[in-house]
Amino acid sequence: MKRTTRSSLFIFLLSATYSLHADPSVQSILSATEGKATLGKPITVTLQWSRNDHPPKTHGYKYFAEKWKGLLGQVDGVTAHLAEGFPDAARWQKSDLVIVYLTQQFLDEKKFRIMQDYIARGGDLIVLHQGMVQRKHSEKWADVMGIAFQFGQPKSSWGKHADPIYLNTEHPIFAGFPETLQYKDELYWNLIQGKRGKVNVIGHTRAPKQAADDHTKHPVFWTVEDGSGKDQSRVFGCVIGHWDSIFDEAHFQIALLRATGWVLGESVKPFEAVTTVQD
Repeated sequence: MKRTTRSSLFIFLLSATYSLHADPSVQSILSATEGKATLGKPITVTLQWSRNDHPPKTHGYKYFAEKWKGLLGQVDGVTAHLAEGFPDAARWQKSDLVIVYLTQQFLDEKKFRIMQDYIARGGDLIVLHQGMVQRKHSEKWADVMGIAFQFGQPKSSWGKHADPIYLNTEHPIFAGFPETLQYKDELYWNLIQGKRGKVNVIGHTRAPKQAADDHTKHPVFWTVEDGSGKDQSRVFGCVIGHWDSIFDEAHFQIALLRATGWVLGESVKPFEAVTTVQD
């Protein structure tokens, strides 16, 4: 796919390589979870994307949306739709899950109300990398997504990152995973946490050039649980995702597919089964 080379705030030319510590096989990871092989109900997913605003092979919003629509479409019972920019109210009402990976600078009150109504009825969200950036309303965005980039004071930071990411392997999203993953990607840190629901960090790391005596754990993966029963809204969030190639890496792909099942309150089995990366 041809992409433009316009620069924007979040550009970093990094080497997209991976190293895994005590790496179990993909098949071992896939066998670590239990659950039904079929969904309990039909699911509608909407994937948000926006036009290219980064160099080639980075922030490939449409690339990701089309790829993930294809993967999710292989899960029996899932219907996936693409939405350029902010979906209209009707699309939110029809969606069980909205995946947010795009540049989306300024949301007005009307759009926040649409999202709040979606959450109130139990709608689920996945937010990836720059999707957690909302320039004018960082605090409101954190309340929606659980954790967000802060444009106020103190401002969050961003930069290249290659430190180990420590995982909570007791969470079903990371069951059977190695205790750490290591990617060369782009990290956001000194983030803000929202006020709604239960925010649970399930993957953390050190910030670039963090002092040896500074033991701050910066979130990389997190979840939000808000409400109960059929009205429970769940979120899965991920800070990294600068390079398009990360979505083809086996561990990251499995985690994101599992996260899709988890936020929906479904078994992760039907989702992880469609991974395109095997041993």
